[in-house]
Amino acid sequence: MKQGRKCALCLLLALAFFPAPVSPGLADVTVVVTNPEYAEDQTDEDQGGAQDGSGSREDGSQTQQDGSQNQKDEEKVQFQKDFSVTYTDPKTKKSYPAEYKQLGTAYSVITLKDGKTLTVATSTLTFDKNVPRDHMLAVVYAPKYGRASMRKGASKKSAMFNTCYPGIVVAVLKTGKSYTKINYHGIVGYLKTTSLQFHAPENVKKLATGKLSYKGKMTGKTTVNVRNDPSKKVARVATWSTGTAVTILGESKGWVEIEARGVRGYVQTEFLTRD
Repeated sequence: MKQGRKCALCLLLALAFFPAPVSPGLADVTVVVTNPEYAEDQTDEDQGGAQDGSGSREDGSQTQQDGSQNQKDEEKVQFQKDFSVTYTDPKTKKSYPAEYKQLGTAYSVITLKDGKTLTVATSTLTFDKNVPRDHMLAVVYAPKYGRASMRKGASKKSAMFNTCYPGIVVAVLKTGKSYTKINYHGIVGYLKTTSLQFHAPENVKKLATGKLSYKGKMTGKTTVNVRNDPSKKVARVATWSTGTAVTILGESKGWVEIEARGVRGYVQTEFLTRD
């Protein structure tokens, strides 16, 4: 009897330390992780290195790579006041000064001067008039290493003072050949231009919506990886529970480009149920 218990205990330990392999088709789905950690060993996109930027540990356990929540570095930086924008009501055509709280290429969350918070089409917002409309917004692009350095000036010699995570939608303040000035979650600084993908505001009237799912189910008991590029080999920008509502921006070759919570990225088509 004791021997049987000992064998059972050994089996449980073996399963804990050597989990069963995941089917290739399900590589971007996992059981919800409680209190996930950020993968500290990822190398910076601006500095170079040898990490694959996938955000997964060698033992197969899941790590958090959600740009909307990764704030370990941000907490060390004193935030500037939210970037001011002008909101134009599409019905009345009247314009109002506002502050953005969450920025997306399709929808953004803003606060008016009277304290009212609205979710609006980003196309109703105006930022710096000197920035071309097709470069008004950008998405942080760091597919290989999963992070990029923000600098105080438009030079590699300028000091790094913050880390930017892939997939985050940012406001462009000044474009440049080598470095571009951006507002990242209220922090103003410079990012390598090659670490940004530029966008004009999306036409929301032409966009569909959907929810993340696993085998058609949206229970929230599993999570889906959102990637910086349509490939399982690139950095994750988010890990969201099934049932998460998203805006669909496009689809190609088994991948869907989506946006939610101020983050833009790609999921495999099989993990999305359209509304």
